[in-house]
Amino acid sequence: MPTPSCRATGITHQLELMDAGIDLVLGTVRPDFADLSARHAAYWRATHERGRPPGNVHGANLGVRASTYVEAGGIRDLVEHEDVALVRAVRALGARERASDVHEVETSGRFTGRTPGGYAAFLRRVHAWVDAAPLAAPGA
Repeated sequence: MPTPSCRATGITHQLELMDAGIDLVLGTVRPDFADLSARHAAYWRATHERGRPPGNVHGANLGVRASTYVEAGGIRDLVEHEDVALVRAVRALGARERASDVHEVETSGRFTGRTPGGYAAFLRRVHAWVDAAPLAAPGA
């Protein structure tokens, strides 16, 4: 299978993967660090190693071959996690998938989103954990 160009960006990268036979691209996202505390941004950088995409589902950076999208039934009308439902349906078809961080999408770092369980809620939980006061004073 051809290797996509490292110079590809955005939709170009996803289209190159589709041309190489991939049906589903799980791209990475990065929160806007201006919305996060310095500790939270540092934690994010320390836990997201370039070149090792985790394969998480993010609607902001998700690519699905059009024919596969149609066969999977498209986006369902759900309160939340419609992107996850689409990926499950695509996987159930036996689609070829690839996780990629060649083109990372910056998304909002807000803590309140349109649904209770989306990316904003995830960021809020991580922020609360990272910025929580220590349980005991150092050396205590």
